[in-house]
Amino acid sequence: MIPKRPYFLRAFYDWVSDSGLTPHLVVDANYQDVIVPQAHVENGRIVLNASMQAVQGLVLDDEYVSFSARFGGKPFNLYLPIYSILGIYAAENGEGIVLAEMDGNDKDPAANSSTATTVNTAPPPPKISAVRSAPKIAETASSEESSSIDDDEKVEKSNTPNTDEDKSSKRKKKSKRPHLQVVK
Repeated sequence: MIPKRPYFLRAFYDWVSDSGLTPHLVVDANYQDVIVPQAHVENGRIVLNASMQAVQGLVLDDEYVSFSARFGGKPFNLYLPIYSILGIYAAENGEGIVLAEMDGNDKDPAANSSTATTVNTAPPPPKISAVRSAPKIAETASSEESSSIDDDEKVEKSNTPNTDEDKSSKRKKKSKRPHLQVVK
């Protein structure tokens, strides 16, 4: 059976791009035949912005990914064997996949061993996390409004005596609350 990794990579690349987000590739820079700017490698890995706006000549082949990009204003031709790509994610929200977890029975051809004992020398999969978090928008339900007002009332009860005027002003506050609010 043919390897699944290139299909997962292309599918996630298309999904992230079609969603209007920025696909980033996590690459093992020490993998055999990888060509990346070594000045940008950290801990043996490099994260590459692979969006169509950032690269030229993108090729997502079954055996490799290649493209040209600028680093420090200078063009650089990158070559990434398919098994050097550890993961792909959207820069804006961190959603993506660790490709090694999706491989299943796929075999990395560079991992051939001449001895009977096989030692896994591959680095652990990257921890894919959001580069920056977008604010969540939550619809404020009436029960949430009442619970937040109840909390406000508790604070006000401890500071001021409870009067009919205070209750009517709280009802006015409740009616002025927006239906959508940004949750941080």
